[in-house]
Order: sequence, then C-alpha cells, then structure tokens
Amino acid sequence: MAEIWAAAVDKLGSFAGKWPSYTAFATFLLYLFGYLTLRFQLMAYGVVTDLDAFDEKYWFAGCSFVVNLLLALLYVLFALGFLGLIVFLILRLIPKRYREYLHALVRAFLHHSLGLLVAGCVAALLLIQGALRQCLLLHNLLLADQLPDTWVSRILQADETSQEWYFVGIVAGVLLTAMMLAAGLRRRSPEAVVPGAQKLFAGLLSILVASEFLFLPINFGVLINSRQLPRVERISSTDALSDGTRAWLLWENKDVLTYFLLDRGRHRSLVTMPRKDSRIVIVGNDAIFKVIFTGDSPGLMPK
Repeated sequence: MAEIWAAAVDKLGSFAGKWPSYTAFATFLLYLFGYLTLRFQLMAYGVVTDLDAFDEKYWFAGCSFVVNLLLALLYVLFALGFLGLIVFLILRLIPKRYREYLHALVRAFLHHSLGLLVAGCVAALLLIQGALRQCLLLHNLLLADQLPDTWVSRILQADETSQEWYFVGIVAGVLLTAMMLAAGLRRRSPEAVVPGAQKLFAGLLSILVASEFLFLPINFGVLINSRQLPRVERISSTDALSDGTRAWLLWENKDVLTYFLLDRGRHRSLVTMPRKDSRIVIVGNDAIFKVIFTGDSPGLMPK
C-alpha cells in the first residue's frame, strides 16, 4: 500500500511540475480553435476585417467549440456502445463456425497495420473531400442572391437539431480515422513488398487526421456558430432606423462596429460605424440565413 501511495505521489508531483506547460498548450489550442471558428464565420458572412492577434473572443469561441466537441464525442461513444451491443447480439445468433471465421478475418485485418493505414487514408480523404471541406463553398452569403447549389446549403438552413447531428456525424468520422491511425501505429506489419510503405502511409494518415481536426472548428464556425445574429434597435446613437429596416450586429472591436441591414424592399448592406457613435440595444436573436433566403422575419415584406 505504501508503495502504491508513493508512486501516486510521484506521478502527481511530476504532473504538477509540468502543469504550466500543459496550461499554455491548452490555451494555445483554445485560441487556435476560436480563431478558426471566427475567421471562417466571418468568411461565410462576407465581412472583410482584420482580426487582432490576441482577443478574448477567440478564447470564448474556442471554449464554445470544445464544449460542443465534447458533447458530440459523448453521443458518438454512446452510439458506439449501442452498436457494439447490437453486433454482439447478432453474433450470438450466428453459428459458431461462421462466428469464428468472422473473428479470424477481423483479427487478421487489425493485425496488418499497413492495411489499416491504407484504409484510414482512403477514409480520411473521402471524409475531407465529401464533407469537411464543403463548408468552404459557403462564403459572402449576406449579400449573395442565393445559396450555392450544394447539399451543405441545406445543412446551413436546417434546424438546430439537424445541424448538431451533422456535427456529431463528422466528429464520428474524424474519431474513426484517428482510431485507425492509433491502431496502425501500435502494430508492425510483416516485411512489406515495398520497404518503408508503413512509415509512408503512417505519415500521410497523420497529416490527414490533423487536417480533419482543423476542419472541425471551421465547420462549427460556418454551419453552427453563424446561424444566430443579435438584432439591434438602432445602429446610431442619434438617428433611428428607417421604417421597415432591420439591423443585426455582425462584428465589433475596440474601434468600430459592423452591422448588417435589411430594408423593407429586401435590399441588403453592410455598414461600419465608429464605436463611439453607436448605441447597442439588442432586441432579439434571429436565424439570419432563414431571414435572408426565406423571408422569415416579422415586419419585412416577403420576396
């Protein structure tokens, strides 16, 4: 018992000694995730602005992304557990000799790390090209005449539940390829026909998995974090909005505020006001893309 306690104390002391390094790295990741979230959210809006190198907005956006990522991982783990239970029950109904044959096939595939790495590269490429990078087609939307003719536009206009399940789906895909990379790195294949093939595909899959993780905050910023905008009462501390015009706050920094305006005739514009001349009074939150492309806004004439 004393040896176990001493080992635990040693590990705790080692962790405490490295705590500043862990904290610095975690802070860097939060800022990186937050920057990617906000940068591509603004790209989807079509707002041209310089982002400061250090801004607390990145930290809050990064925390929001991490919270949603952890919730998505919980859903994925629950689904994997449920799927594993179903597979287990199905296997119990299969005759023993067929069940042993299937087990042998799975063990042989998992034992061959080169095959795992190649399959992981194919899966990662399909995920990146087929889903993760599609959000990059959504840009300059606030002044666009219509949404791009692609399936990801339907995700953008879907309800919150559908968007969250889409995010869970791409997180599940990224987790699957990461697991294939981890399994491939833990095993050594027999001598391959092509020397160094295992290292080559391991390096390639590592790059692809890292790219997938970077695409997650980008998708979060474009498809999820951009859906709601705060509607304001006025954009100037002196002049009221004209009759039938609605305004939403897009972006703010220490010097200026950027607003999106939609008038009764559905003419759209982006307006930048000096912060000292503006008065922010938020009166509601709207799903901005539904307002623009479906006319779902009280007080505005339909298209």
